[in-house]
Amino acid sequence: MRKYLLTAVIALLSMESFAQSVAVFNFAANPWGIETSTLGDEPEVGKIEDGKSLEQDGIKLSCQKINARYWNRIMDDKFKWYISNTVSFTAPEKVVITKIVFKSLSYQCDLAEVTQTGGVYQCDDDEKDNQYSWTGRAAMVMFKATNTSTFKSIEVTYAPETTTSIANLKTKKAQGNYIYTLQGKRLGTSDLLPSLPSGIYIVNGKKIVK
Repeated sequence: MRKYLLTAVIALLSMESFAQSVAVFNFAANPWGIETSTLGDEPEVGKIEDGKSLEQDGIKLSCQKINARYWNRIMDDKFKWYISNTVSFTAPEKVVITKIVFKSLSYQCDLAEVTQTGGVYQCDDDEKDNQYSWTGRAAMVMFKATNTSTFKSIEVTYAPETTTSIANLKTKKAQGNYIYTLQGKRLGTSDLLPSLPSGIYIVNGKKIVK
């Protein structure tokens, strides 16, 4: 029985790997038509306000201003992410994010994951693109800038959620002082709630609308 279950799981994961897609946030192209800025502009110029999402192929990029002065913005065809500000990447229902690639300028990719997804964030040692990546499996991932960073583009790989994947062989119960998505993905402790984008979350076993 165990052999057949393992075979089924491997088959499902193989199918999912072929079903993966990539959403590219191309800041030079700016398909969202948002106001842009250039070096030297005042902080208000081109600001991406809290709660506003840049959407690409169903994946949402949302910013929150924590920096005392600056909002994140598109500056000189690049995404300027100021120190202390957070950015979350959210997948649509029944979809999970499996990889995020940050193509940055030299020495300008200082991020820390805020959510507790168990994902891995590392430098890919790609000198041409100064590429850093997060790999894991989550419906939502949030990062905080530990230093002001600048990105040429961000690529988000996503795939359909599978109900029989290895991660779901055990049913996860929303309990304790944790926040979960409706898909059962743990995001972190309840004190993270104020910094999350609008949506419905499970906190201590109860649905919370933010």
